[in-house]
Amino acid sequence: IKDIKWLYRTGSMITASSDGSLKILSGIFANKASQITLRNTGQNNECLILSADEKTAAVGTNGGGLLFLELENQGAVVRQSTDGGKIILFLANLGKSGDFLAAGTENRILKWNYDSRESAEFITTEGRPSALAASSNGQKVAYATRDGKLYELNAADPTSAKLVGDYGRTHVRAIAYSPGGQVMVIGSVLPCSGTA
Repeated sequence: IKDIKWLYRTGSMITASSDGSLKILSGIFANKASQITLRNTGQNNECLILSADEKTAAVGTNGGGLLFLELENQGAVVRQSTDGGKIILFLANLGKSGDFLAAGTENRILKWNYDSRESAEFITTEGRPSALAASSNGQKVAYATRDGKLYELNAADPTSAKLVGDYGRTHVRAIAYSPGGQVMVIGSVLPCSGTA
């Protein structure tokens, strides 16, 4: 399993695995009979995100780019795109706006829309992204790069990106915002020894 998201409408969760499988787990999680297996993507799934109405999932893959799936249609892939490259490792919803961000191994982050399934360049990064997050209201975005730098910006103005941390060779691997978006936490493989 590479990623898990809650389905709040049903109290279930959906998992994406590296073998291409997508499953909805409900009821007693240990009971295999309670699992709903969706169509296999045929890709190495890396990350998963859901639209606010939980009808559409976007799945980042290692080799197949970004997939849009209709959850109410057994997880049928309705669009596949390599606009952001063939490898998509990070996804972040911009609140409930219907937009989300995607990043992979290219030095850029794209902004996607669930309804149109179209993308536009959000920001070009100086280094390859190593982590990506957005506040729950979609107003703040943070991303880290493999050269150890951490940036934060206003989602409505991508040119507002400011360097907020430089951790040298210890790059940030995870970013999360507190529910209100006032606090950002980061995680790395090694203890961070840079400036923040």
